[in-house]
Amino acid sequence: MMQSRPKKSREAFGNFYRDLFYLNPNEYLSSGRRYLLGGAVPVEVVCLNSSLIEQKKGWFQGHGFVGKAQLDDAAKQMGWIPPAQHLARPFRIVVLHHHLLPVTYREEPYGGYPYSVALDAEAVMQWVVEHRVDLVLHGHMHKEFCARVSRPIDGKPGDGAKWHTFHILGMGSSGVAKDHRENSNIAGFLRFERDHVKVQLVTIEPVGPSSPVWEIKVPLRSKSHETPDN
Repeated sequence: MMQSRPKKSREAFGNFYRDLFYLNPNEYLSSGRRYLLGGAVPVEVVCLNSSLIEQKKGWFQGHGFVGKAQLDDAAKQMGWIPPAQHLARPFRIVVLHHHLLPVTYREEPYGGYPYSVALDAEAVMQWVVEHRVDLVLHGHMHKEFCARVSRPIDGKPGDGAKWHTFHILGMGSSGVAKDHRENSNIAGFLRFERDHVKVQLVTIEPVGPSSPVWEIKVPLRSKSHETPDN
């Protein structure tokens, strides 16, 4: 049976959360925010806690887990009701620590050191499709990553099926030790423009200006990305 994070770790994060937001965290240590940006662009951000499982060196570490209860609670608190997804809605972003797709090009099979995607990655992906999330941001592997994913909304591909398209971006790392990255640390910026969100990654240099790593434009749409399969 999976063990949750020890009480001491939860209390430490709880203190940090209260110092930052002047609020008590919920039982999942997750959060959500709504923003109305310039040009009347509505944005909803949900931060999921994928670090619920206690990590123990030598036999279990690196895996993430979100859990159905946390996903259900996040959707309820944000008012994400699936039957209304065809209506105009804000641009939706989900942020979590662990990745949902393979990021590392090739992993070495070290015993007792199993890095991988979140244990319930597929459950989170289906939740993302169900609630028409537009952009997923993650970290964990200290490596930049980009994928555009299309999934059938009802899980059944075929003629006439409707698909939801979203982006998954790994934001690298802004402060990891040099032996965890081949190149410089990087920082990411989201810039909301008229019809898209520009995600820019740049290097963090000890001396001198930053250099661009890459950038991508994610369409900013007011309605669900539901496209028929022709």
